Amino acid sequence: MLRTTIAAITSLEIARVLGIASPIWAVVSAVVVILPEIKGSVASAGLRVVANLIGAVVGVAIAELDLPTMPSLALGLVGVALACRLAGLDGAARSAGVALVIVLLKGEHGAVGSSEERVALVMIGCVDALLVTLAVSVGERAWVQWRERRRSRTRE
Repeated sequence: MLRTTIAAITSLEIARVLGIASPIWAVVSAVVVILPEIKGSVASAGLRVVANLIGAVVGVAIAELDLPTMPSLALGLVGVALACRLAGLDGAARSAGVALVIVLLKGEHGAVGSSEERVALVMIGCVDALLVTLAVSVGERAWVQWRERRRSRTRE
């Protein structure tokens, strides 16, 4: 829970420093990609960054077709699944689909204007979670090494 807490707080702070009024996507993304095992968290964050890029690109392309919402979602989700399959990233399809939905559910500024911030926030949360995971991993290793050295000195 330490990594999750740190990632959530730092994602929130990064969004605030950038002047983003609603940082929910950054915080949620940071919390979602943190897994119990450090190796899993790194893989999860990396995969989610790539997935978001795939979903955002497909979403913007589909939005340019100016189709109604239902056909856009259907075509976009099939496009995302195909893109992930072709890239050999089947595990990214779910997150890519989420990014696609974020892009296609247009706000008042259109597909790109309203969703750029949301996708960027997801990316901020994922990258932040990755960096927190790596930093905590280094800290944990240093702590274990320090303890082992201390124990060996007391035994002598």
